Amino acid sequence: LHHTSPTYDEFGHLRYGRQVLSGDTSRHHDDSKMPVSALNALAGTAPLNGLRPSMEELAAPRRVTVAAGAVLVVLLAIWSRGLFGPRCGLLAAALAALEPNLHAHARLVTTDLWVALGVTATAAAVWWWRHGPSAGRIVLLGLALGTALLTKFSAVLLFPVVILGMAFPPSGARDRFPAPGRRFLHGAGALLLAGIVLNLGYLLQGTFTPLSEYEFSDPRLICLSDALGPLSVVPVPLPRAYVEGLDLVAFNEATGAARGPAYLFGERTSGRFPHYYPAVFGLKVPLGLWFLVAIGVLLAVRRPWLEDRSRDLVPAVLALALFGGYFVVLCNAQMGIRLALMLIPFLILVASAAAEDRTWGRPAGRAAVLGAVLWVLASVASFQPHLIPYVNELLPDRTATWRAIADSNLDWGQAEVALSAFLEDHPRARINPDRPVTGTVVVAANYLTGILPPPDARWYRWLATERDPADHVASAYLVYRLDGADLQAYAAWDPAP
Repeated sequence: LHHTSPTYDEFGHLRYGRQVLSGDTSRHHDDSKMPVSALNALAGTAPLNGLRPSMEELAAPRRVTVAAGAVLVVLLAIWSRGLFGPRCGLLAAALAALEPNLHAHARLVTTDLWVALGVTATAAAVWWWRHGPSAGRIVLLGLALGTALLTKFSAVLLFPVVILGMAFPPSGARDRFPAPGRRFLHGAGALLLAGIVLNLGYLLQGTFTPLSEYEFSDPRLICLSDALGPLSVVPVPLPRAYVEGLDLVAFNEATGAARGPAYLFGERTSGRFPHYYPAVFGLKVPLGLWFLVAIGVLLAVRRPWLEDRSRDLVPAVLALALFGGYFVVLCNAQMGIRLALMLIPFLILVASAAAEDRTWGRPAGRAAVLGAVLWVLASVASFQPHLIPYVNELLPDRTATWRAIADSNLDWGQAEVALSAFLEDHPRARINPDRPVTGTVVVAANYLTGILPPPDARWYRWLATERDPADHVASAYLVYRLDGADLQAYAAWDPAP
């Protein structure tokens, strides 16, 4: 916690959390802040000063997210144990605790870890209900879904997970599954309870506001309101701030407003890369975890295994397919793996199946599983405590990580503590100079990639294309050592158009 300086978004989340605690859930044209941040705000009483909170102001609120991360570890262990057995539950716990992206964002006052927990809890509640439908499990499902909706707007994709998960019985259990009418009542009860939780999370502010009283930005919602005609005066049973947030998300997603360019493998675009999220997951999820996922998938496609009712993977597969499909095919916001963090727990769940008896019972299988876990451990430990810029062994040169990924995948403002330590040892180093200089020069990776406008575009473009860094600071800053000959080369440089 104390090696991670305040990231760019933490102040806004903490401030909104305190705003909710004060009784105000209004958005003020912000589509990313959610009421769940009130839980972080409960732990911090220090006044917020300036544009970014201090380390002291964030210490207690960050520990709340740490606790949420610990809950996610335990939840995955319980779910995997129920699916595959105790050994697999332990493997799921180990992988969840070690996974660098979950670990990194469990240290921050943001909503990315919270939505991963909410989505996982809802899918697990669907599985638990399928395993033994009851009124108590419907209550649990409704509470989980409603809470997930308070963490991020992308959680609306849980609705088809819940509906489809309740509609189709597990393989081999159709005779013991509730009749369609009872399933409908259970589903309606879960959705009703989720709606109550959502409204309570927004303090019932603006609930039942008619569509005709909203000023939408997204053309689709404007058309919907117009198409309803007289029906647009019918009250909407949702909090006003939630509906306004959905509108802002839809508008920003369609127009690209409120976000900068996407960056991948040296290219920038104001649109989207069709392969962005597959590439980012391929680079930022440990290879040892991918190896275990492959084993889990191979075991899952075995038909006798699929016919075992206790190993019902439908909720997990639905969540992976719907959330994964959205981010790969539709999502235009390509700012980092954190936006799709909720996919990682399901990868861990699949990977945990690698420790089941058919693999573990063989010496080669046991060695493969233990070797993969040690691989993950060694890989993550080599980056600790700087886990936001983690990349696996496909990018072994950490001075060149910025040539592949940028933005919050690499530098989200979290490396200032490491930079201060570097400057203590190199007091004459120049940080992000606005003109060509000699000596030790330290520049932010996002300036080199063009994600952020650099102080001198030509100078930073020359550094990016004509010189290789000599070192790095927590992967987020690149260190150059330049002399007079470098400045002469820069003066004679004729960049390509």
